[in-house]
Amino acid sequence: MMPLAEVPTTDGVYVIHFSAPLAHAHGYVGWSADIARRVAEHLDVQRCIDAGFHVASHRGSPLICAAVRAGRSVQVAQVYPGGDRGLERRLHHRHHPRICVLCKAQRPPRPRQIRLPFETRQPAPSRGRRSPLWRLHHAA
Repeated sequence: MMPLAEVPTTDGVYVIHFSAPLAHAHGYVGWSADIARRVAEHLDVQRCIDAGFHVASHRGSPLICAAVRAGRSVQVAQVYPGGDRGLERRLHHRHHPRICVLCKAQRPPRPRQIRLPFETRQPAPSRGRRSPLWRLHHAA
Protein backbone atom coordinates (compact mmCIF):
# COMPACT_ATOMS: atom_id res chain seq x y z
CA MET A 1 0.00 0.00 0.00
CA MET A 2 1.23 3.46 -0.85
CA PRO A 3 0.03 6.68 0.81
CA LEU A 4 -1.21 9.27 -1.68
CA ALA A 5 1.50 11.71 -0.57
CA GLU A 6 4.17 9.23 -1.74
CA VAL A 7 2.70 8.58 -5.21
CA PRO A 8 5.34 9.75 -7.72
CA THR A 9 4.70 12.54 -10.20
CA THR A 10 6.59 10.71 -12.97
CA ASP A 11 5.13 8.70 -15.81
CA GLY A 12 4.34 5.04 -15.32
CA VAL A 13 1.78 2.37 -14.60
CA TYR A 14 -0.20 2.18 -11.36
CA VAL A 15 -2.38 -0.51 -9.74
CA ILE A 16 -5.36 0.56 -7.61
CA HIS A 17 -6.87 -1.95 -5.16
CA PHE A 18 -10.50 -2.01 -3.94
CA SER A 19 -11.20 -3.13 -0.36
CA ALA A 20 -13.94 -5.47 -1.64
CA PRO A 21 -14.71 -6.57 -5.21
CA LEU A 22 -17.22 -4.52 -7.17
CA ALA A 23 -19.08 -7.11 -9.27
CA HIS A 24 -16.14 -8.76 -11.07
CA ALA A 25 -13.58 -6.01 -10.53
CA HIS A 26 -11.00 -6.21 -7.74
CA GLY A 27 -9.14 -3.09 -8.83
CA TYR A 28 -7.89 -0.93 -11.66
CA VAL A 29 -4.70 -0.73 -13.73
CA GLY A 30 -3.82 2.51 -15.49
CA TRP A 31 -1.03 4.47 -17.17
CA SER A 32 -0.32 8.17 -16.91
CA ALA A 33 2.34 10.75 -17.66
CA ASP A 34 1.82 12.11 -14.11
CA ILE A 35 0.68 9.33 -11.79
CA ALA A 36 -0.07 11.54 -8.75
CA ARG A 37 -2.29 13.90 -10.80
CA ARG A 38 -4.14 11.00 -12.44
CA VAL A 39 -4.82 9.20 -9.13
CA ALA A 40 -6.13 12.49 -7.70
CA GLU A 41 -8.48 12.79 -10.71
CA HIS A 42 -9.74 9.26 -10.06
CA LEU A 43 -10.43 9.99 -6.40
CA ASP A 44 -12.15 13.37 -6.96
CA VAL A 45 -15.65 11.85 -7.00
CA GLN A 46 -17.65 14.29 -4.87
CA ARG A 47 -19.73 15.55 -7.83
CA CYS A 48 -20.51 11.95 -8.78
CA ILE A 49 -21.54 11.15 -5.19
CA ASP A 50 -23.83 14.21 -5.12
CA ALA A 51 -25.42 13.27 -8.46
CA GLY A 52 -25.68 9.54 -7.61
CA PHE A 53 -24.08 8.47 -10.89
CA HIS A 54 -20.89 9.04 -12.90
CA VAL A 55 -21.04 12.56 -14.34
CA ALA A 56 -19.24 13.51 -17.55
CA SER A 57 -17.27 16.28 -15.86
CA HIS A 58 -15.48 13.71 -13.69
CA ARG A 59 -12.20 12.94 -15.46
CA GLY A 60 -11.47 9.76 -13.50
CA SER A 61 -12.42 6.19 -14.27
CA PRO A 62 -16.13 5.30 -14.01
CA LEU A 63 -15.11 2.02 -12.35
CA ILE A 64 -13.27 3.79 -9.53
CA CYS A 65 -16.15 6.26 -9.24
CA ALA A 66 -18.63 3.38 -8.86
CA ALA A 67 -16.40 1.66 -6.29
CA VAL A 68 -16.14 4.80 -4.14
CA ARG A 69 -19.89 5.45 -4.42
CA ALA A 70 -20.51 1.82 -3.35
CA GLY A 71 -18.51 2.39 -0.17
CA ARG A 72 -15.27 0.60 -1.12
CA SER A 73 -12.00 2.03 0.07
CA VAL A 74 -9.53 2.60 -2.74
CA GLN A 75 -5.74 2.56 -2.37
CA VAL A 76 -2.72 2.61 -4.64
CA ALA A 77 -1.19 -0.83 -4.31
CA GLN A 78 1.73 -0.62 -6.72
CA VAL A 79 3.48 1.81 -9.01
CA TYR A 80 5.77 0.93 -11.92
CA PRO A 81 7.68 4.17 -12.66
CA GLY A 82 8.70 4.48 -16.29
CA GLY A 83 6.19 1.86 -17.39
CA ASP A 84 4.54 2.39 -20.76
CA ARG A 85 1.16 1.54 -22.26
CA GLY A 86 2.49 -1.85 -23.33
CA LEU A 87 3.20 -2.75 -19.70
CA GLU A 88 -0.26 -1.50 -18.73
CA ARG A 89 -1.86 -3.81 -21.33
CA ARG A 90 0.24 -6.80 -20.21
CA LEU A 91 -0.71 -6.23 -16.56
CA HIS A 92 -4.35 -5.67 -17.48
CA HIS A 93 -4.52 -8.95 -19.40
CA ARG A 94 -3.01 -10.88 -16.47
CA HIS A 95 -6.05 -9.83 -14.36
CA HIS A 96 -5.93 -7.80 -11.17
CA PRO A 97 -5.78 -10.50 -8.44
CA ARG A 98 -2.66 -11.97 -10.06
CA ILE A 99 -0.69 -8.72 -10.14
CA CYS A 100 -1.91 -6.82 -7.05
CA VAL A 101 0.31 -7.39 -4.00
CA LEU A 102 -2.65 -6.84 -1.66
CA CYS A 103 -4.84 -9.41 -3.45
CA LYS A 104 -1.98 -11.92 -3.47
CA ALA A 105 -1.49 -11.47 0.29
CA GLN A 106 -5.18 -12.22 0.95
CA ARG A 107 -5.21 -15.42 -1.13
CA PRO A 108 -4.30 -18.74 0.49
CA PRO A 109 -1.37 -20.50 -1.17
CA ARG A 110 -2.18 -23.06 -3.84
CA PRO A 111 -1.65 -26.66 -2.74
CA ARG A 112 1.11 -28.51 -4.54
CA GLN A 113 0.21 -31.59 -6.51
CA ILE A 114 1.89 -34.72 -5.14
CA ARG A 115 3.61 -36.80 -7.80
CA LEU A 116 3.90 -40.52 -7.14
CA PRO A 117 7.02 -42.44 -8.16
CA PHE A 118 6.77 -44.02 -11.62
CA GLU A 119 6.59 -47.57 -10.24
CA THR A 120 3.45 -46.89 -8.17
CA ARG A 121 1.51 -44.97 -10.84
CA GLN A 122 -1.36 -46.65 -12.61
CA PRO A 123 -1.08 -46.79 -16.39
CA ALA A 124 -3.30 -44.44 -18.33
CA PRO A 125 -6.45 -46.06 -19.75
CA SER A 126 -6.03 -47.35 -23.27
CA ARG A 127 -7.58 -45.29 -26.04
CA GLY A 128 -7.40 -47.86 -28.79
CA ARG A 129 -3.71 -47.86 -29.64
CA ARG A 130 -1.18 -49.41 -27.28
CA SER A 131 1.79 -47.35 -26.19
CA PRO A 132 5.34 -48.72 -26.44
CA LEU A 133 5.41 -48.97 -22.63
CA TRP A 134 2.40 -51.29 -22.56
CA ARG A 135 4.55 -54.41 -22.27
CA LEU A 136 6.39 -52.99 -19.26
CA HIS A 137 3.16 -52.35 -17.32
CA HIS A 138 1.40 -55.58 -18.28
CA ALA A 139 4.24 -58.09 -18.19
CA ALA A 140 3.19 -61.09 -16.16
